[in-house]
Amino acid sequence: MRKWIIACTGILTLSFLSSCGSTAKLSFNPKVGESYHYMSNTEMDMAMMSMNIEMNVKTYFALNVMEKADTTFHIKMSYDSLMISQSNPMSGKIEYNSNTYDEGSADQSTKMIAGTLEELKNKEFDAWVSSSGHLIKLEGADNLGDAGGMMQGTDPSGIIKSVVIAFPGGELKEGQNWTVKQSSGSIGIESTVTYTIKSIGSDEIVLDMSTSIPENQEMESNGVSMTISNFSSTGEVTVERKTGMLLEMHTKQSMDMQMNMQGMDMTATTESTTEIKRLD
Repeated sequence: MRKWIIACTGILTLSFLSSCGSTAKLSFNPKVGESYHYMSNTEMDMAMMSMNIEMNVKTYFALNVMEKADTTFHIKMSYDSLMISQSNPMSGKIEYNSNTYDEGSADQSTKMIAGTLEELKNKEFDAWVSSSGHLIKLEGADNLGDAGGMMQGTDPSGIIKSVVIAFPGGELKEGQNWTVKQSSGSIGIESTVTYTIKSIGSDEIVLDMSTSIPENQEMESNGVSMTISNFSSTGEVTVERKTGMLLEMHTKQSMDMQMNMQGMDMTATTESTTEIKRLD
């Protein structure tokens, strides 16, 4: 049961101007030596086999800009804290907080969740990001096991791709859009993200965002094979003009899943919302 919960939640695991009519050239340009702190909060509701499973994943993390070489930024990403709350009719209530977790007093279900996340504490990941906002390389996440693909909000690669927007070159204007191809190595989902410039301000740019995946996308994670259909994901992103850094993001997502685990077929429908905010 834990494996398909991890696999399902894993698929959830799933910037700039002065006046109207102005154009903007968007780029990723954080300040070297600066630390950018964020909070990501995902709430998910899954209906499956006459059961309702609710999950809340809250992650606090930091992006530390180490240096810039030509058009590439070296960034160290680290977790400040991770908090997970899950309500499951089969396993009951599970609460995990990396700041207060005590293995000696935790119940078995919480220990199973903590076992895949404790290794993320005090761990740094080295990322190289281009000035166009593309993740070039990520080091330190190869041996995370379940922790890397467990759920949205804990995958280092997914976090960086959510916070760092990939921009097109040239001048852009309100109403203009572009697409970015993304993949999730831990679960094998190929997706297309479309950004549309909603408004341009002197300090901030607001983007509409939608994500699509091929219909009946098939994948396998933690021994569970899945087929996704009726996928929908929309949201809004606010980006700082000066640095190209994310200020705020709100997304809403839904999908149907056909799953097979050890020969047992199951159907599930999930709905989730995600909010990411810069804290400084």
